[in-house]
Amino acid sequence: MSIQYLMGSEVELNDSVECANFIKTQSVSEQVARNSHYNLKLVFNNGLLSEVGENSDEESLEFYMREAEGEEKSCPLIDAPAHQPYHIVANEDVSSYFGGKVPENISMDELDGPAPFQFLGKLARADYPNFDLPFDFYLCAPVYASSAIVFLDYSTPTKPRFFDSKTRDTLTVDYGEIDSDFEIYFEQTGLSFRKADNIRNEGFKAQNNGELEYIDLFDNSSPLLGHTGVPGWFQGPEIPTIPGTDKALRFVCEIDPERHIKTASHNLDTDDQAMLKYFDHLHFWLDGTLKVFLDPKSALVCYYMSNT
Repeated sequence: MSIQYLMGSEVELNDSVECANFIKTQSVSEQVARNSHYNLKLVFNNGLLSEVGENSDEESLEFYMREAEGEEKSCPLIDAPAHQPYHIVANEDVSSYFGGKVPENISMDELDGPAPFQFLGKLARADYPNFDLPFDFYLCAPVYASSAIVFLDYSTPTKPRFFDSKTRDTLTVDYGEIDSDFEIYFEQTGLSFRKADNIRNEGFKAQNNGELEYIDLFDNSSPLLGHTGVPGWFQGPEIPTIPGTDKALRFVCEIDPERHIKTASHNLDTDDQAMLKYFDHLHFWLDGTLKVFLDPKSALVCYYMSNT
């Protein structure tokens, strides 16, 4: 008998590639799975799924077990090591950071187009805790684009470019005030990684006594800027794969700055106070997050914005 725990439960359990990628991406330890709701416990016998448990009762974190049914019985046991979540916490005088000016050694010229890209910071290879990053990871994404997903080629880590050149012309923005010359920079905020027993999925955070406390996602007293380990999904999982293949990219981090990263400067020319307020801090579609995925071998990167 083998047991696996998964963060999240919105998956069709079967022998599909989508299910396999979900298991590989969302696998966590029992301790982590028991620190939030709507997670799965999978029991396998003779290499196939035999029992399914879900902790969906908000009054308890126990898993309620049932026998596998129908196509669920075809779900095979997959080699999926448990991912350890780390909270991304604001910290000073460290080599990893969110925001800041574009470093002199970084060129974003290949990303010029109708939807401007924003420099979002750096994940230092030496700091990142979950797996060996192939390079110091300089983050840049089209924060104000209407598209949720963009693939970039980081084979030259200091000069990211579009994975598909056609993407440049398909990216658009929904704000008349923004054009290709728009620039915005955010205050540089140092960050470190703190081992955790939970991600802030569903707005919950595990307390020292094991109970869960609901957190207002816009609570300015929270020092958390995101997490690593496994992604949290608002409306069901959409795990990105290398285009043209079934191979899932590895999850790097989910950025959720919660109004903590303020704008340092921008060149927006408007007297509209509502628009000025909209651009006074880093956010992703107001109440969303930015998920970052990477294929370490090919250096393909996927930025995925989502909200409620």
